[in-house]
Amino acid sequence: MAPRVLNLPEISKRNWDAIIVAASVSILLFTVYCLMTGITTVFMHLYYFPIILLCYHYHRKGFFYSMLLSVIYLTTVVFFEYPSITELASALLRFLTFSGVAAVTAYLSMILEQRQMEYRSLSEFNESIVTNANVWLTVLDANGTIVVWNRAAEEISGYTAGEVIGNNRIWKQLYPEPAYRKEITKTITGIIGQKKFFENFETTIRAKNGDRKIISWNTSAIPGQEEAPGRFVAIGIDITERRQAEEALRKSQLQLREAMDLAQLVHWEYDVPTGIFTFNDRFYAMYGTSAEREGGYRMPAEVYVKEFVHPDEKNLIAEEVSKAIATTDPDYFSRIEHRIIRRDGEVRHIVVRIAITKDALGRTIKTHGANQDVTERRKAEEAIRISEKKFRELFDNMSSGVAVYEAKNNGADFIIRDFNRAAEKIENINRHDIIGQSVREVFPGVEEFGLFDVFRKVWETGVPQQHPISLYKDERIAGWRDNYVYKLPSGEIVAIYDDVTERKKAEEELQRLYHKLEDRVKERTIELEQANAALVSEVSQRKLAEESLQRALSLLNAAIESTADGILVVDMEGRIASFNRQFTQMWKIPDSVLAARDDNMAINYVLSQLKDPDRFLSKVKELYSQPSNESFDTLEFLDGRIFERYSKPQVIGQSIVGRVWSFRDVTDQKRAERRLTESLKEKEMLLREVHHRVKNNLQIIVSLLNLQSRYIRDENVLSAIKDSQSRVRVMSLVHEKLYRSKDLSGINLEDYIGFLATSLFHFYGTNKSLVALSVDVKESLVDINTAIPLGLIINELVSNALKYAFPGGRKGEVRIATETEDNILTLTISDNGVGMPPEIDWKNTDSLGLQLVNSLVEQLDGSIDLIRKNGTTYIIRIQRQTVRGGTA
Repeated sequence: MAPRVLNLPEISKRNWDAIIVAASVSILLFTVYCLMTGITTVFMHLYYFPIILLCYHYHRKGFFYSMLLSVIYLTTVVFFEYPSITELASALLRFLTFSGVAAVTAYLSMILEQRQMEYRSLSEFNESIVTNANVWLTVLDANGTIVVWNRAAEEISGYTAGEVIGNNRIWKQLYPEPAYRKEITKTITGIIGQKKFFENFETTIRAKNGDRKIISWNTSAIPGQEEAPGRFVAIGIDITERRQAEEALRKSQLQLREAMDLAQLVHWEYDVPTGIFTFNDRFYAMYGTSAEREGGYRMPAEVYVKEFVHPDEKNLIAEEVSKAIATTDPDYFSRIEHRIIRRDGEVRHIVVRIAITKDALGRTIKTHGANQDVTERRKAEEAIRISEKKFRELFDNMSSGVAVYEAKNNGADFIIRDFNRAAEKIENINRHDIIGQSVREVFPGVEEFGLFDVFRKVWETGVPQQHPISLYKDERIAGWRDNYVYKLPSGEIVAIYDDVTERKKAEEELQRLYHKLEDRVKERTIELEQANAALVSEVSQRKLAEESLQRALSLLNAAIESTADGILVVDMEGRIASFNRQFTQMWKIPDSVLAARDDNMAINYVLSQLKDPDRFLSKVKELYSQPSNESFDTLEFLDGRIFERYSKPQVIGQSIVGRVWSFRDVTDQKRAERRLTESLKEKEMLLREVHHRVKNNLQIIVSLLNLQSRYIRDENVLSAIKDSQSRVRVMSLVHEKLYRSKDLSGINLEDYIGFLATSLFHFYGTNKSLVALSVDVKESLVDINTAIPLGLIINELVSNALKYAFPGGRKGEVRIATETEDNILTLTISDNGVGMPPEIDWKNTDSLGLQLVNSLVEQLDGSIDLIRKNGTTYIIRIQRQTVRGGTA
């Protein structure tokens, strides 16, 4: 049992000094009082208290302080009791007693302090051992409460000492399953109750991070615990990795035994001096015979060759046996493959492995080896070759692009290993020119595009990832791509993608039109749902041909299953060769129909879903009658769905072996296009109605002005009203042209100016035999914001010409012309009348009409010039504004 330590309350040095001084002074004063009052036998015992305190606390110094106190006591007694010899003798005896007590107390206090230091050092050493032990060490009481929890326990469990010491909740966290925890608790309770302890008791815990770990426990009681009985120490060792290694070894041994059984190896021996083979039952079973039929397990070599070796292979066998006998290499080993003929006449392929045994003279005295039937492997290799051709055609005829990449330098780069025809078409490149090249060299914009990071993440994590539709661009190509990337068991990366550039352009065009009418639109992205089928499990490296088939199947199946299109493959006999899960979901065909693999049965089942089954059936028959044709059309369903149907022949080499059907659900896209078209029509009708109502309202204003003018006699006022009527008619004409026009986005400038000028001649009652009108306006469109100001300008300037340019019946001509150059529209309005007087400052005149002209030109961000030669000519230049269908 560990030594106990006297745990005294901590007292500071100042308090110690105060207590000792107070005790010493108090006793000295009490001594004086007792001697003065004649008390001589009580007070001297009180000296032990300050003496013991002094010696316990100050050790050697305390002893000298005690001696000083004792001398003071002796001096005081001598002073008060002299000349009493008895009292002096008693005081001297007590002085010596005090000195002895002080010496003993000082000595014992020094011994005690030394023992305390040794115990403290030992405790710190023990605590260091417990804390830094590399095994889980914990101390528990009878209730399972944690008392000690070392660093190894923290590292293994993930729980810190602060989380577990002082409670027993940790067992619920380490053993969260109630049934298992109950079993463990029952075992531990039984051990504690019987005061027994166990060794190598294994339990499985769940660490704080969720990992499961196997712990081997050893427990023992802690002896000498009178103050805390029932405590015991538990030592745990993490044997998780050891158990995992043992399990892996067991599985490896089991797999080895299974592999040997699956290989079906048969052994033989050949004695060179006698020329006799020795076989066993398994050997005879491979050859379709038995020892009883062949007369025993020994057979001459010439009999074996004659009865079982294919005639074409006999020379090969003879040469190989001669090599084995003649070789001087004691470690000689050879492997040959040849055909045998079983007793039932079946020809099989075997692989023969041959080793030799030599005698002390170096002569070959025995050959031995093992034969393995590889007929099925040869058949499998042939089937793989045919299957690879079929799947390659399907791979190359997919509508989506597929590219296969191999990681290099730990994912620092990716090399192109395969590229299908759709990818060649999308990227405008030949696969033979890029196989083996870095993806960065072929597609220099791949990193900026963001797809290279997706490659690296998928290669590192193995988790498939969808790269959002994005614009890829480099010096050679540009287009929108939709990529789906996943990892093959072989470690290669596969990218399945579509060129959605045309769809993206269509979406942008639809959104642009929608923005034009609605001022805002929410971009909508159709996410393609892609499912990743389970990849083919790993196969034995020894079966290289099967591994090649699994890779081909994995690549093609994953490509087919991950596309959003429904895929159906039908052979030339009308049997369903393959289909993906998306196809069954889209067409809602039950498994019972598909299990028959009859294309006609599947066709008859889906006809009831279609709006026009006859057209659907007619196209199918047409394509089956013309196998080399390709086709694309649209199918409408009774439930409102719309599919796009693609069909191409499946070609292997130069032969058509079937037909591939691809179906894409475009219901949402068609509905969106229909809704947008209907919305455009509704808004166009509404806009025509607005223009019509504005035109009617302006006509009402003209009529009101006309009515008002009947009651006005002032010529100036009448002239102003007439001018206002003319201006309102101009604006009304714009709205009339718009609501009558097929295109609401603009007004035909040629038709508009011609009609406006003719209307002005009619409005002012101009005699066309005196004043002629010449209009030379090129056909173009202008929007309403340009047409109204332009019409008002023409109205003012032509009206001025008709009113002032030809006084007194003077003949002349008013000419209006337009031309465009360098995106500038030039409008020329001229007359060959009397001209504008030179003293008139037409830029700063009081004339409302000219002020309006200048203001309108400024509004159009244009310029106006006046030429006062041969009449009056105004030249207005404005910037053309682009409108739908033309420019202005």
